[in-house]
Amino acid sequence: MSQRMEKAYCSAAFCGSFAVQISAVSGVGRVQASSLKSCSPFKISTVESTNAGKCRLNMIFTQTAGVEGAKAVLLEKVKATKLGRVAVKNKVVKNDVEEAIKRTESLNPSKDPLNDPRLSGKWRLVYTDSETVLGTKRPVIFQPRDDIFQTIDAENRTVVNSETMNLFGFIPVPNLVRAIFTTSAPIRVNVQFKQFVFGNILKVNAPSTAKGWLDITFLDDTMRISRGNQKSVFIMVKDE
Repeated sequence: MSQRMEKAYCSAAFCGSFAVQISAVSGVGRVQASSLKSCSPFKISTVESTNAGKCRLNMIFTQTAGVEGAKAVLLEKVKATKLGRVAVKNKVVKNDVEEAIKRTESLNPSKDPLNDPRLSGKWRLVYTDSETVLGTKRPVIFQPRDDIFQTIDAENRTVVNSETMNLFGFIPVPNLVRAIFTTSAPIRVNVQFKQFVFGNILKVNAPSTAKGWLDITFLDDTMRISRGNQKSVFIMVKDE
């Protein structure tokens, strides 16, 4: 590359499986990137020219890129677990997912999740190791499909869990669990279940002993991770 001010091109830079095409302007042996391009979990800050006419990339770590990168890795790992059904039977898979969960949790952007407006809304379950929620110990005809949701109204402190099971394999039956919650720590919610609804017909009041707690360990615009009193973990994504 010329030491003069002239246009130069770096053919491509690779970060993981992502190729980033860089167009830059050279000057005195140093080239400033024409625009900062993200390559999670790094961002390209500058490009330096070399005598061989090649480019060396200077990378800086960015938390935003790191969070999105960690989330992408996590979602990719849970994609083939069938909401976690594979993981509860395979410790290698479970440990691999757990490592990705901890990585994502370490980058939690929400310092006060219980008062974070992003907590409210409808969330879709993408992974859990809770066999109770997955229904793995129920007869097959009573096991839930993959559409398991949780709707949170943080202002009114209410939660509705919903699932649909295919009775006898072809009759869709929606089930609901209504609950209220209080807070007792910066990230902990205490859940008191109030009512179980089966098929929108049968309604059963929950006993006072039907309770538990959850720690919200990660929260942003599109993902929430929680850990419960039964040592289970839940990964949910915002349902648009």
